[in-house]
Amino acid sequence: MMLIIVLVSFTAKCQIVIKDSTQSKYNMGIYPSIYYYDHTLNDQSDEFAKIFSCELSPYLSYNLYHNLFVGFNGSYELFISNFYDKQKIREIGLFSRYILPYTINKSLFRKMHLYCEVGYYRTNYKAVSYIANTIEYKGIEIEEDFVISKKINYSKLSIPIGITFHVAEHIFIDLNWRKTIYIDGASRDGFMGGVGFNF
Repeated sequence: MMLIIVLVSFTAKCQIVIKDSTQSKYNMGIYPSIYYYDHTLNDQSDEFAKIFSCELSPYLSYNLYHNLFVGFNGSYELFISNFYDKQKIREIGLFSRYILPYTINKSLFRKMHLYCEVGYYRTNYKAVSYIANTIEYKGIEIEEDFVISKKINYSKLSIPIGITFHVAEHIFIDLNWRKTIYIDGASRDGFMGGVGFNF
């Protein structure tokens, strides 16, 4: 009998993966994406061609059941350039995120949670598999493999697989790899990172 108690105790202490349900009712966060480009056009006059883009994607989600969250998010691009003009990216959508109810029973890893997500979005941006437009300006050539409309009339699916890491009681870092599929368009893969807050 004593041997069984010792073995059970040893197993409990050495268990690597433990069940860990999400306690938060709401999650909110933001994904920032910043791009800057400049090119010297004339060394003597210090003439530059510049592009600055900052896309902000805030989200809010609700814990519907156990570790299943549903929510909505949007995206808006701040775009500035002294030679290149295009429509700003805008989108809005709904998503569902499932946080795996397990964590690794080590001090660092207990703060990490894996999740998978699927979302549907309406947007004015669509990636395509061809060069839709070419911009030339004083030796600079930009090939656009996308189309942007004034209205939000395109659809896309987004499937991220990610990890959150809590850095404080209610604050976490959110990193993911996502597959984005544009309906009647092309698909894109990429990483995104942001910061979130749960309460």
